[in-house]
Amino acid sequence: MPTVSTSNSQVSDLVSAGENAFKALTGSTMSDNQQKVSDGITRILDGLLPGIESRVSIDLADVLGGATDTLNGVARTVTGAKTKQIVATASTETTATETTAT
Repeated sequence: MPTVSTSNSQVSDLVSAGENAFKALTGSTMSDNQQKVSDGITRILDGLLPGIESRVSIDLADVLGGATDTLNGVARTVTGAKTKQIVATASTETTATETTAT
């Protein structure tokens, strides 16, 4: 059995990553009721985690860390896809000017 090493901060990080992915996907923050549900789930997981970890033969800390990384990646990908690039280079502006002038 692995040593119990999962901390409450890993659960909080996972929940925070889920909230960030929600915000990126929906474009809005969570309502008060949704935040209460999220906080409740965090507390439940914090309480159950030691018991769960003592009964499984996997590295739960790595599983939670990987899930957190995945959710952060989803949030970053969606945010990047929604963000329009507005930076133009000098060569692009020159080409556009030359094309319209001729």
